[in-house]
Amino acid sequence: GVQRFFYDAESRLVEVRNDNGSVVRMTYDPLGRRVEKTEQGSDGYRLGETRFVWDGLRLLQEHKHSQTSLYVYEEEGYQPLARVDGIGPLQKIRYYHNDLNGLPEQLAEADGNTVWRATYRVWGNTLEEVREPYYIEEQNLRFQGQYLDRETGLHFNTFRFYDPDVGRFTTPDPVGLKGGINLYQYSPNPIGWIDPWGWSCVQFKRWKRGQAIDKPLPNGKAPAWDVVRSRYWKNRYEASKASGEFSAANLSRMKRGSAPLDANGNSMELHHHNPQRNGGLDVNNPRNLREVTREQHAALDEYRHLGSK
Repeated sequence: GVQRFFYDAESRLVEVRNDNGSVVRMTYDPLGRRVEKTEQGSDGYRLGETRFVWDGLRLLQEHKHSQTSLYVYEEEGYQPLARVDGIGPLQKIRYYHNDLNGLPEQLAEADGNTVWRATYRVWGNTLEEVREPYYIEEQNLRFQGQYLDRETGLHFNTFRFYDPDVGRFTTPDPVGLKGGINLYQYSPNPIGWIDPWGWSCVQFKRWKRGQAIDKPLPNGKAPAWDVVRSRYWKNRYEASKASGEFSAANLSRMKRGSAPLDANGNSMELHHHNPQRNGGLDVNNPRNLREVTREQHAALDEYRHLGSK
């Protein structure tokens, strides 16, 4: 059907009128983040209201009717890992299973039971969506940084709206030609590229075992030390899983990114020859790291106290 779009002075979509008479209205905060969405029927009766809470430019939480959902993402990225539905004793954690580009394909309970699954066309248009009858919440996350508005069929993409039917944005790029010569293009292809803000696309390159532990995150930022350390032990597992150097229990820990335990049952640590506090491009490179016990670490680094991690 025909849809009519209305924008404010900042070129933000604030109202959509559908030909069935329903109206969708949106409210934004001073940073341009959408904080509320309401839908009214042709009779003016309010059909629904959704409020959004943000962590920077990532959607953190949404409230709809009496339902609340909180989202957990990959470190400093936009690929969803889990969601917490409900509050208090009724809380339930569901885990995302995503495509190579971070597009959610399944949502599963802790016991592995799938409560929601979907298949898509190449540019993100939903081909099939199935959910368990008892799963009353909606799963609206799509390409990284996108949220499906079921009232309009468009994907909210932080600073623009994306139309999955045509694989294009509905308005020109807010950053102009800095985002590319095609002002409506989402990306060269949706498998290896993402555009979480609707500004300019970047190649999505997830870290894989065996790669450099200080490899930048998909958003181009340097990984935090917790991420680097986890990568180190995962690579160490791959290099030593058949060597007999570590016990089966320690190999299991290393496989999931945790440090092996020493003879006293304490986690092994990584000492920086060139102190991490001094900074530098290669400060987290394996050549600058040494595996030590917590006692050895304290003896090597005056700032490492045994009463702290």
